[in-house]
Amino acid sequence: MSRRPESARARLRRIIVPGTTGGLFTLYPGALGFLVVLALLVHAYFTGRQLPTVAGDVLLASVGMLGLHSARASVADRANAANGLGPVPVEDPPETTTTLPGLRPTDP
Repeated sequence: MSRRPESARARLRRIIVPGTTGGLFTLYPGALGFLVVLALLVHAYFTGRQLPTVAGDVLLASVGMLGLHSARASVADRANAANGLGPVPVEDPPETTTTLPGLRPTDP
C-alpha cells in the first residue's frame, strides 16, 4: 500500500514551524526584537534622547521568545535522543606514528 505524498504546506508545518530545534517562529522574532532594543539603547546613548517606553515590553517579549525557543529545543533534543535520532558517533582515527624531520623520538 503506497502512502500519499506529503504536501509542501504539511511538510512546512511539520518541520519548520514546530521545529526540531525549538522552532524558527520563536527564534527569528526573538532575536530581531533583542537587536532592535539593543539598537535603541545605542541610539539613545549617543543622541541623548530618552529610550522609548515600549522598549521594555519589546525586550521582555523577545527574551521570552528566546527562552521558549531554548525550552522547545531541549525537549526536542531529548525526544530525538530517546528515538535514536542523535548525532552519528565518530570513530577514533587510526594511530599513526610519523616523525617530523629534525625531531628525536622520546622514550616514555
